[in-house]
Amino acid sequence: MSTPVRARLYDAEGHDRDVEIEPGMVSSLEDRQLLWIDVGGRDREDLERVAAATVMGARLTGRLARETGCADLTLYPDHIHLVTEAMDPASSGALDASPARELDLVAGRNWIVTVHSGAMAALDSIDELTDGETRFGALDAASFLASIVDEVLAGYLNLAEEIEREIDQLDERALKARRDDDVCWRDRGRWRGWL
Repeated sequence: MSTPVRARLYDAEGHDRDVEIEPGMVSSLEDRQLLWIDVGGRDREDLERVAAATVMGARLTGRLARETGCADLTLYPDHIHLVTEAMDPASSGALDASPARELDLVAGRNWIVTVHSGAMAALDSIDELTDGETRFGALDAASFLASIVDEVLAGYLNLAEEIEREIDQLDERALKARRDDDVCWRDRGRWRGWL
């Protein structure tokens, strides 16, 4: 089953545009161009197509096909592979469900690949930021990767603020509640433990 795969070429000297994924395409990137390939799933066929466009080997392609559930950084001769957990409460619909989702980032000279399962708020934010004509082609892949990681960290902060608001509301309820209202105290303890 094919998953959503999008390739976007940022060209500081021309027009930013979506492009078709082609074998070996990263070797033709110029200095002021940056290619972002976003893979919204872990379908092996799609990942092999992306690997053919980049310099990712079979081992890394196989690794991208499955989630490991832990952060990691692996250095390769021509690229790096960073695994992070992105907090995405919008995907779970509730704070008490674990909103952490794995995000793989692979970056080489003038290209970056993101792999994740389904929509992800941090990447949607980057996509909105880069909509239209930009100068993102002037960035190197490390700077673009840092921008994505910054959005992931912002997701953690947003979630912490949401939890703090919920705890504040529970504190207010607790102060107004009768002593035997154990639901309020149980909820308050659950959120404090989650933090």
